[in-house]
Amino acid sequence: PTTGGTGSAAPAWARSTSPRHSHPTIEVPANAYPVVEATVDPTEVDAVILSMAATRGMVLTIRQLDAAGISRFQVHRRLGRLLTQVTDGVYAVGAVTAAVRLRAALAALPQAVVSHGTAARYLGLPLPANHDTSVLLCGRRTRRRIEGVEIHLTRWLPLADVTSVEGLPTTSVARTICDLSVGYPVPRLRHLVEHAVVERLATPAELQA
Repeated sequence: PTTGGTGSAAPAWARSTSPRHSHPTIEVPANAYPVVEATVDPTEVDAVILSMAATRGMVLTIRQLDAAGISRFQVHRRLGRLLTQVTDGVYAVGAVTAAVRLRAALAALPQAVVSHGTAARYLGLPLPANHDTSVLLCGRRTRRRIEGVEIHLTRWLPLADVTSVEGLPTTSVARTICDLSVGYPVPRLRHLVEHAVVERLATPAELQA
């Protein structure tokens, strides 16, 4: 069940074996990261940023830019041109599309997974096109807000409920339908279940679990 609302450790959903209670939020301000001097030739900064972004879904974090030798000053000078800040410490390179906004949310919240209507579309479930971009965060609350992204919270997200779609961690078909069932019209929910079974996206046993 869900309710509406960066490091090397394994995501909370990957460690979940039993229901967890929310933990206090520990927010790390972007300016807490070490500031590095520029080591990239100023004439090559744009090319380096574009090359990095091409392999990262057109989303870069301030840590990635720091590691590449691009200074905060060089980042700031490109805001509104090459770079758009989507949320604190996370930048889109070029246009901020729905897909880019989703990747930015996952970069800002490494323990989150694609969920709800967004997951349904990625998984091939029939839904209207007007759903917001949604992610699901397990195990803790966050004060972070990302424009255009709905952050849901859950205390329970076992590994079996997470799959990968286009390289993005995404709730499984069964978990997605379960999450959508809260407040969702019964006829539309029945249609989702029937579609998942007919298209072999999930088995009846998985949907009943």
